[in-house]
Amino acid sequence: SAITAAAASTDSLMKQKQEQQAIMPSIPRCIVDKITILQNFALIPDGIFTLHNMFPGTVVISGHNADRVSITRTTIGPTDLLDKIITRILVNESRNKMFCTSTKNDLIPKGTVSVNYHIQVPHQTNTVIDNANGSVVITGVQGNIGVKTIIGSIMVVGSRKKLILLSTSGNITASVEKVVQAAHNCAITTHGTVSCSLAKS
Repeated sequence: SAITAAAASTDSLMKQKQEQQAIMPSIPRCIVDKITILQNFALIPDGIFTLHNMFPGTVVISGHNADRVSITRTTIGPTDLLDKIITRILVNESRNKMFCTSTKNDLIPKGTVSVNYHIQVPHQTNTVIDNANGSVVITGVQGNIGVKTIIGSIMVVGSRKKLILLSTSGNITASVEKVVQAAHNCAITTHGTVSCSLAKS
């Protein structure tokens, strides 16, 4: 009958549409990497650099000879959400303090995007890192170092001053170049191991 034929035709069209959607997912929801190279910022030796990352992601920081901070941010997630990630960088007039933060808003559902950082700072920089969910690796930074992460490992190589390393769930590894007073250092993890050693000269 005509009704039966129409129903069969509708079912066929619906099936074709479902097959097309399976083969060609909605482009705005496609998962992509977006790399943003932020401009260099002047920071005097022995200055303070603070990073607060509220998104899941890895933070890698290395020391270099320039008196500047170079920040590369890589965001991963649906294309329609990446432009909603806000990164703010504040530097005081004396160029001895810099604050970088990536914040969430209600338009980004929890767990849909990640924000990773690769940062270069002057060797003598005092560094404070608060990474919500992800590993932190710091190499060649000789100032005071403070790191806190909820889920993720912490690795510090080449430190010469005070260390405060806190992880709720992750291993902590520190290789220091200079022995400082034990009371100046703290490494705590709730679920994980702690390993500290003196770097080979």
